[in-house]
Amino acid sequence: MHCYTHQILRVRNKIVEGSNVKHYTGGVFLDVRKAIGRMWHNSLIVKLIKYQFPDYLIKIIQRFLSNRTFQVKINQILSSDRNTQAGTTRSSSLSSTLCNIFNSDFPRNDKVFNCLFAEDSDILIQGSNIRFIIKILQSRLDIIEYWCKKWRGSINTDKTQAILFRKANSSKVLMTLSFMEEDLT
Repeated sequence: MHCYTHQILRVRNKIVEGSNVKHYTGGVFLDVRKAIGRMWHNSLIVKLIKYQFPDYLIKIIQRFLSNRTFQVKINQILSSDRNTQAGTTRSSSLSSTLCNIFNSDFPRNDKVFNCLFAEDSDILIQGSNIRFIIKILQSRLDIIEYWCKKWRGSINTDKTQAILFRKANSSKVLMTLSFMEEDLT
């Protein structure tokens, strides 16, 4: 819970910082669909190797991820066990750490403020020109969309929100951003 509170405070402070210098802050608050439950095992191992984690640690994590099964229950009928190639259990303290490693190559840019922790992913951009903010946010969303497709990440566009925080007495409206072929509101 502490980490989520920390992320919320970082976002709030960034918005206030922009307001203090009379800048707009455009934000997209991405709702990641079950990041821990959908993290693709093979991609995580590839990233661990890429980041040069020690072999013994990679083997421990592979064992932690292997031989996982799931069942589906519909109308009191339970399916047979099926193997899973993605996800870890939320009850493990290791799962959030693995999710953060998996997301460590999430697209970043010096102009964009990223707040990432497990299933919380927020991007913010500040400036005095709304068109600039929209252009940069849309560019970032396009890059994030590519990253999601490459690593099998899934964003819930129904719960993802685009918001413009602006200085008082402004009548500007945030133009529509799109992500995964859907308009964000």
